Amino acid sequence: MTKRSQRQVVNDRRAKKAEKGKSFSDKFEDERQSKAKPIVAQTENQKIYLKYLQTKQMVAGVGRAGSGKSYVAVSHAANKLVNGEIDHIYITRPYVSLGKSPGLYPGTVYEKMLPFVQNTLNILKERLGQNDYENKVRNGQISIIPLETLRGMSFKHSALVIEEFQNTTPDEVKAITTRLEESSVLYLTGDDLQSDIKGENGVQFLKRIVKQFNLDEVGIVEFGIEDIVRSGLTKKFCMIYDEMGETKQ
Repeated sequence: MTKRSQRQVVNDRRAKKAEKGKSFSDKFEDERQSKAKPIVAQTENQKIYLKYLQTKQMVAGVGRAGSGKSYVAVSHAANKLVNGEIDHIYITRPYVSLGKSPGLYPGTVYEKMLPFVQNTLNILKERLGQNDYENKVRNGQISIIPLETLRGMSFKHSALVIEEFQNTTPDEVKAITTRLEESSVLYLTGDDLQSDIKGENGVQFLKRIVKQFNLDEVGIVEFGIEDIVRSGLTKKFCMIYDEMGETKQ
């Protein structure tokens, strides 16, 4: 017997209640919906970003560190999972670090990737609660996948979240942006001023393609220094590095 998805379970229950003339508002559904915490935009660009996340299939948040790119996108994905709009959240990012290569870390692929996506997982824990988060990891609704495995995959009823998108190549972007089925969404975050790619990086390539071919289905929001909400000190350092001309290109 084929295991039904969360979406199928919800739809089947709704259909059965409709046949009996009842509304779909039982205790389970009410509790499930109440777990979806509202997201409050803190800047004008975050408002635009949130609107894109709600209305477009592919959204890229690019720009300054501390501007809420990851927090807002991952929080929105968590709410979609809680509401039954998707069945899975997949998290990945390029293998690039400040120190040694990930290949030198011990452990499985999952264990190697875990430190690189810990911030994303922490957001999911905050939004879902520790118990619900752990349950969803155990049942496969939240998964970490290596970026290089995306080629040849397709995603149904899912949110694919890719962090540090500025460290992807144009060829990787071509593979990533052709993975989605109609029921899935793709959220990309990165800062093209912090790229380790020589030549055109993934963020720059995507912005060029979207503009050149007028892709309305893709929303791109660029965050500046005025959007930094992490801390006043973070904003000051960004301004200092800009003035010194030492922002990494």
